[in-house]
Amino acid sequence: MYIQGRFFTKHSILNSDYLQLLATIKIIIYTLNLQKNIYLYYFLYVIIFLMKLVTSSQNPIVKHLTKLRKDGSYRREIKSILVEGKKIILEAQKKHAFKNLAIPIGCSMESDPYYLKEDIAQKISSLKTCDGYFAEIEHPKNSELLNCQKMLILDHIQDPGNLGTLIRSALAFGFDGVYILDQSVDPYSPKVIRSSMGAVLHLPICKGDYAGLEKLLRARSFQTFIADASGSSLSEFKVKMPFALVLGNEGNGSNLENFSSYEMLSIPIQNVDSLNVAIAGSLLMHKLSETLCQ
Repeated sequence: MYIQGRFFTKHSILNSDYLQLLATIKIIIYTLNLQKNIYLYYFLYVIIFLMKLVTSSQNPIVKHLTKLRKDGSYRREIKSILVEGKKIILEAQKKHAFKNLAIPIGCSMESDPYYLKEDIAQKISSLKTCDGYFAEIEHPKNSELLNCQKMLILDHIQDPGNLGTLIRSALAFGFDGVYILDQSVDPYSPKVIRSSMGAVLHLPICKGDYAGLEKLLRARSFQTFIADASGSSLSEFKVKMPFALVLGNEGNGSNLENFSSYEMLSIPIQNVDSLNVAIAGSLLMHKLSETLCQ
């Protein structure tokens, strides 16, 4: 059973009685100022630690975090996402409260974490080697992008690494919104979060369909650029805000060419036929931002 971000079962290390005991112990420590009695303080600390120690892969919190990593429909159902990695978690902590936090044995954080054995942490992670830090936070809400001036549109981007890199580049080059079409990979999957280095948690993101996108572009009169090898160089255009850059599928390009108003944009290259979408998109975002500053 899942209650207020914690798991309680008759087989769990943590059940409601233990939770009440944990709270009582903490009150006793601080009310009686027992921190000064070093032996008693550490004895009570060990009790608290053992109550939060996760040693079995059958523990409900392990199953829950693993399912959060694997199952996009589960993430949407319970309105949570999984963030993995100490650096990204510390960055996420600035803007997001933790529903659950799990860290390696011997480490500490200000929040009230579970403590994971190394082999248990490895079962939760998809990485061959993980640092053992996991945080569950609230699923970011779908943004309407109503005030967006520099929008990145991702059409059928199916590789998590490419999607994450593009979102990170968007943040770096001053874009203030990302529209991700439904056929693209989930922007809140752990692989995308990791490859974006947490940038998905700092940019307004809208996941929607073609009809919603076209309505948004028309309502705000966006100058729309579609990246395409047959397009023209950016130097041939006068860029004005608001504008949108469309990047299409890694193999087939964008399906937005049916829109009535857009410009085809390309990057002059030599010796190769094409660039990876994450590289090409990052270069174009940089060029567009640079052009506005001139």
